[in-house]
Amino acid sequence: MRSLLVLVLVLPILAVRRQREFRPHIGRLSKSSDILSRSFSWNSIKIKPFIDLYGSKRPGSARRIEVQGPSPAQPSINKVKLGELVALKPDQHPMKGSIYYNKEDESMIIVSHFFYPSPGPDAFFWAGEDSPGCDENSIENSSYNMAPGKLASVDYFSPSQPILPAYDGLQGDLVMRLPKGKSVRDLKWICVWCREFKQNFGKVKINLP
Repeated sequence: MRSLLVLVLVLPILAVRRQREFRPHIGRLSKSSDILSRSFSWNSIKIKPFIDLYGSKRPGSARRIEVQGPSPAQPSINKVKLGELVALKPDQHPMKGSIYYNKEDESMIIVSHFFYPSPGPDAFFWAGEDSPGCDENSIENSSYNMAPGKLASVDYFSPSQPILPAYDGLQGDLVMRLPKGKSVRDLKWICVWCREFKQNFGKVKINLP
């Protein structure tokens, strides 16, 4: 009888204590539910400017090398190979590429897979009829300033001569034309020539019958 009386007195006290201990957890749960019920907005998110791989504190301000993809397919040309460009200044102006002419139109010169990442200040394709050629002596002889997509000029000192930009070798064929009445059989050489410094960057010898 005495033990039953003890239980009757103790149980209400324990129930009150459990209720008090559980109330903080209920409060935490209610706070969590409030956070989850709030509407989300991207405008509330602040993103700090990043520092990119090149050390720039302003996104997009670092200089990067852009590589051009292959050009769209061009009409088929019956190409005959003349030779490979050999870089004569590989440290300053590395280059490589294959030079062809069009079998159906021998005034058309084609350069394929032209790799030329460090262009000279006043360099262009140059062709001539003298031998050995592509030097200062060729200036006064029969020589032709060439440029992709253009008709070659006999005016060596022309201020409007297009200067070669950098090429990564992934672009399409570069197509040039000799002056009217001239064909690849008149030529002894084709080179990349820097007019300002009178330097031959790379050359192909031509010896067609």
